[in-house]
Amino acid sequence: MDIGTSGGADGLDFERLEPGGPVPLYTFGQGGTHALLAVRCQGFGDRAFVGLTITDPASGRAVTAPAGQSPRLLACQSDDICELLPLLVMTGGLVPPGEDREGLRVVVRAEASNWAGAAASVEREAVLRGAEL
Repeated sequence: MDIGTSGGADGLDFERLEPGGPVPLYTFGQGGTHALLAVRCQGFGDRAFVGLTITDPASGRAVTAPAGQSPRLLACQSDDICELLPLLVMTGGLVPPGEDREGLRVVVRAEASNWAGAAASVEREAVLRGAEL
């Protein structure tokens, strides 16, 4: 299992999030700032329960995109390696009102499981960065 960001010309390529690397932030027309992430799974088949948590280790504040009650459909690049992207995580509540998220050091944690009982998780330190649409 691995954590990444959406990349490529169409935003549908998995780009591994290197330790300490940037997590792009986007603010969309209806408001709210979101972190744009991706998850790569191996050995789960084409569906998995996938959840993400972003934590500010300095304050202990965290935001979550929970796995949900149904497995998510994964895009498979081979028989064994499948990806879920893009994944949006709402970042409201990660910092107090009026404080900037830009440059905030965080820990990103991804967890995945499937009906067959396979489970995995991965954590990576990262930095939140504003991005251009």
